[in-house]
Amino acid sequence: MAENNVSYMNDCVYLKLDISIWTGKARLTPEDIPDAVVDMPPEALATLGSKRIFDPQALRPFNTAKTRAFRTCDQYGVRCMGGWLVDNGILNNLTAELDKLRGEFEYSVGTFISTYEDGASNWLQQFPAWEGIIRAALPDSTDIGKKFAFRYYVLKVQTENYDAQDATSEAPSTAAATIAAEIARIREQVFGDDRTTPVTSKTFCCLDTLADRCDNMSFVHPGFAHLAHLLRSIVVNSTDVNVVRAFLTGLSTPEAVAAVTQETRIYDFEKDSLDMPEPAAPVDMPEPAAPVEKPEPAAPVVTSQPTAADDSLAALLADFM
Repeated sequence: MAENNVSYMNDCVYLKLDISIWTGKARLTPEDIPDAVVDMPPEALATLGSKRIFDPQALRPFNTAKTRAFRTCDQYGVRCMGGWLVDNGILNNLTAELDKLRGEFEYSVGTFISTYEDGASNWLQQFPAWEGIIRAALPDSTDIGKKFAFRYYVLKVQTENYDAQDATSEAPSTAAATIAAEIARIREQVFGDDRTTPVTSKTFCCLDTLADRCDNMSFVHPGFAHLAHLLRSIVVNSTDVNVVRAFLTGLSTPEAVAAVTQETRIYDFEKDSLDMPEPAAPVDMPEPAAPVEKPEPAAPVVTSQPTAADDSLAALLADFM
């Protein structure tokens, strides 16, 4: 995929997340474990040079919120320099979702502060023998709120800045690798090593979401809009497990995704054939000579070796290129 054309920088911004979460941990020092103490602290309290001074379960909602924020940005943008390049046309949609997540985060912070003293007391009661080292490391209740923050910054990319051009020029390849990894993940999640697994509505839901993601990445290369169309065509038109498996297998590498995004012709499942070798029939164009219901033994689905259907994406990609 060509990487020297950075004209898309004129139509995008750079978004950076800045989310801070108190870890509920403190450094474990030699002074915390006197020589006279024979037993080491329990694993629930101390591990790998740190001590837990607060119940980690109470902090889980904040880590979940951070994960959701990163996934939201991944859905709308392309990762770059620790942040995301985002198309101006969908920026408002992204910031609206981030603002909603920030509101939930800040509400959780308020709840945490109001119950901080009780939570600290409950944790101390679980480890009475180590109460001293825990209490000494606990932040004051008036300062605990400062250890949480949910911010994001939106910056305009200066196209005349050569350093910015160098940093962002790999965005199309990054997007291709991201989509390929997601397709590989979906394939593993859906099929794994079981070649008899049926395609379900959950599979098509994953592909439809992935199509939305491709649309959001189309600002770095218009070919991603083409890939989104292809994904939706699979969702709408294909119920053949071999076709879907072949599709996911063939597009699970960045090179294959890049090859598809280079094609300018829109692949139409209603008019075009997948040109699959026997036993599969063309999608939506069943021929009496090769009905889908009568697979040939040349490509059994239940074998542990790759089937002809799994290799059929080579023909599909060759048609694209």
